[in-house]
Amino acid sequence: MESPRWLDDVVSVQQRARPSPQMKFLAATTFCLSIFALISLIASFIIILASPLGDIHGWNHYANQQIIRLAALVIASLAVSIVYLLVNCPALLSIVIDAVLAGFIIAKLNGFHGAYPDLSLCMPYRDYPYPRRPGSPVPPLIYPPPQCKDWKLALKVTMGLAAGAAIVIGLISLGLLITRLFRTRFWKRESWTLPSGTLTFTVSLKFSRLDITESGSNSGHDLIHI
Repeated sequence: MESPRWLDDVVSVQQRARPSPQMKFLAATTFCLSIFALISLIASFIIILASPLGDIHGWNHYANQQIIRLAALVIASLAVSIVYLLVNCPALLSIVIDAVLAGFIIAKLNGFHGAYPDLSLCMPYRDYPYPRRPGSPVPPLIYPPPQCKDWKLALKVTMGLAAGAAIVIGLISLGLLITRLFRTRFWKRESWTLPSGTLTFTVSLKFSRLDITESGSNSGHDLIHI
């Protein structure tokens, strides 16, 4: 018995979508990089909370927010890499996951770069009140503690390592996306029609007869309820 054409198309796409050893290796690399990036982000978060950097210009709130957002994406990439290593996902689902993951990671790195410690940290600054009133005195200079530069250097290292690992994860996801697109070539399918067949709906209605009496006598009217 000859199989339907649509079934042959689906089987052909799934056969081309089976992960190769190279794709399994990239998934394993993503798994290791995700763990490394997550450890670096946790270390960066702890440094900001424990160091005197958190008291400068309110910068710590923005930095921690960016770290948490990037950590959420890294956790997502970690979960996806585990699924890719253990399960053969459908081709179209893998394409969607890789596209979303690569896009979000690359986009979020822009905000993460804005939280990177710059030259303004560990420099003398003035803590102006907000809102500042006209004619208010100029606040004195505040000098950060001497160990501030050491903390800033450590934070640069941990955030730099996390950003580097996240960049590689995003590039790997982008590479997997391109590879799956060219391997499946689902856009070249000759037919996207649904399989032929007959779909039957059955509707059942039940009627009940109710007699209503008024003043002890039958009124002669019948009600039909559906």
